[in-house]
Amino acid sequence: MIRASSRAALALALAFACLAPASATLQADPATLYAQMQDAYSKGSAHHWTYRDQLYYYATILNAGRAYSLQHPDDPAYADLANLTVQIGAALRYDPLTNHDGAAWWVREAAAYVQKHSTDAAMLADAEQLLARTNAYDDPQQLAAYADEDASINLKAYPHDTDALNTQVEADWRAWMLTKDPKWRALALQRVAAAILPGGESARELRRRPDHDGAFGEGRRRRV
Repeated sequence: MIRASSRAALALALAFACLAPASATLQADPATLYAQMQDAYSKGSAHHWTYRDQLYYYATILNAGRAYSLQHPDDPAYADLANLTVQIGAALRYDPLTNHDGAAWWVREAAAYVQKHSTDAAMLADAEQLLARTNAYDDPQQLAAYADEDASINLKAYPHDTDALNTQVEADWRAWMLTKDPKWRALALQRVAAAILPGGESARELRRRPDHDGAFGEGRRRRV
C-alpha cells in the first residue's frame, strides 16, 4: 500500500544519518532514527509488506516525527516527516482509537502543517481525513464510527490477515467501551464468531465439526 512512499522515507532517513546532535541534551539521535526506519523498511520488503510491516514502518515515522517536533521543529526534516505522516497515515487509515503509538497529537500537528503549506489536492484530502479523526474525541459516536470504517477498509485491503482482523474486532470493542452502545459490542462478538481461522473455517463452522477437539471447550468434554 505504501511502497512508493517508503522509498521516499528511506531517502529521508539517509539524510538523518548525516545529521549531528545539536546539543548534549538531544534525546533522539538522528542515526538511531535512521537505523529504526531502515530496519523497518528492510523487514517490510523481506515480508512483501504485510499489514503488520506497514504499521511497524509507520510507527518508526511517527517516532521520528515526534522527536523532530519536540526537538528540531525548524529543521527541514520536520516538513518531510509531516508530509510522510499524513500521506502514509491516510493510506493506512490511521485511527486514534485503534492505533497504539500514542501519537495522535503529532498526526494532528502534521495534518495541520500540510493544510497550511501544501497545495496538492490529494495531500490536502489526506490531511482532512486525519484531522477529522484526531479531532473527533468530543464526539464518541463519530470516533467509534470512524474506527469501524477504517478497520473495515484495511481488512478489505488485507483480507484474512490476522492483524487486520484483530484490529477490526478491537475497533468495535473499543467503540463499545467508549460509547456503551450495545450495537458495537454485538458487532464485535459477531465478527469474532465469523473470524476466519487458519484452516479456512469460521469459528462457528469449527464448533459444528464432530471431530472438533475443543478449541472453544466443547470437544474437551468427550475426553477422559
